[in-house]
Amino acid sequence: MRRDIVESILFAVFVGLSIYLIAAIFHLISLMRFLTYPLPNSLSYLAIGCLASLFPVSIILKKVNIKSAFRIIFGFYLILTLFWLISQTILALSLETEYNKVKTHYFAEYHELINETNKLDTIWYIVSEYREEFDTSTYGNPNAIIPNRVVYVTFNPILAPFLGIYLTEYNGLNKLIVVQKKGNCAEFAEAVSFLLNDTTGLPTRVISFEGIDHAFPEINIEGKWWVLDKTYTTPKRPVEADQYFAALKTKRLDKSVANLIEKGSNRSVLSEHGFKPINLTIVAILNMTTNRSDDTPIAGAEVEIFAPVNHYDPLVAKGKTDENGKLSVVLKSRKDYIIMAKIEELGKRAIGVIIVDSSELEGPNKTVEVYLHKYE
Repeated sequence: MRRDIVESILFAVFVGLSIYLIAAIFHLISLMRFLTYPLPNSLSYLAIGCLASLFPVSIILKKVNIKSAFRIIFGFYLILTLFWLISQTILALSLETEYNKVKTHYFAEYHELINETNKLDTIWYIVSEYREEFDTSTYGNPNAIIPNRVVYVTFNPILAPFLGIYLTEYNGLNKLIVVQKKGNCAEFAEAVSFLLNDTTGLPTRVISFEGIDHAFPEINIEGKWWVLDKTYTTPKRPVEADQYFAALKTKRLDKSVANLIEKGSNRSVLSEHGFKPINLTIVAILNMTTNRSDDTPIAGAEVEIFAPVNHYDPLVAKGKTDENGKLSVVLKSRKDYIIMAKIEELGKRAIGVIIVDSSELEGPNKTVEVYLHKYE
């Protein structure tokens, strides 16, 4: 009786692991066309063959004794395991191989041209060449497929842990963005930033706008940051970061900017780009009665800051108030903002909205109070 119980447990474990591996293989098949160049059709056929073999295996199990069944299940389990491991390796290697082709091309080009011209001109030439190969037709197209975004949203590290390690710990997603040569300004900025850093060894970064739906790459040459926004704001030449405000002003985009954020650190770099920032502190005050003595700063209030003057990006900052009911953000000074704060907890539902005029924000520091009133 005890042996039967052990056999039943082992049988259940083998079946469970097989189901896991089958789900993992389906997941890997769905990722193949986004992670490989070109798609390894033989790998797809092998996966389909493994899955199709489930049907005859299930028939055999009904006609053999338990020991034979164990051997069949164990063998099938080993086949699935090997395919699971090999397919993850092939997907990672195919992406790595394709990326190394791109890197080798631009690495050789950089070191060849650097002898003929200065570093900045060489880098700009590489950015321009990569831009010609980069497909930005996806912008504004809701049906466009951008590989890195599909992988980021759909990838399940539980079903493919080794591939997950490659994508996250070995810059696999960044390499995918470089290789795919397709996407919006964010993809172009990520690709150029990663590729230049890998080929030149110079510091690079990605800057995101708040107030404008845009992002761009930068590179540091001999202590100076240069804007390399070939897709939009600086298409003709690179601009030194501290001259960027003037460059935006010629395009009348300076008024739409609310903040410039360094990706990764989330640090505001407004001042580095010629803008005058202000440290704005919002105090959320719960005002549920007409008695002002009952007013109290409220922690955990959700704060959203909007810019009426923007370029497809009205929400420019958000966060939650601390234990003192405060939230501090860095924004561009002398600009109008709408601040909304709300809270829904412990039976309290309150909201507050204020308009802060540009004339009030000449800072460097400013504190404003938002009174939250009950709402039904």
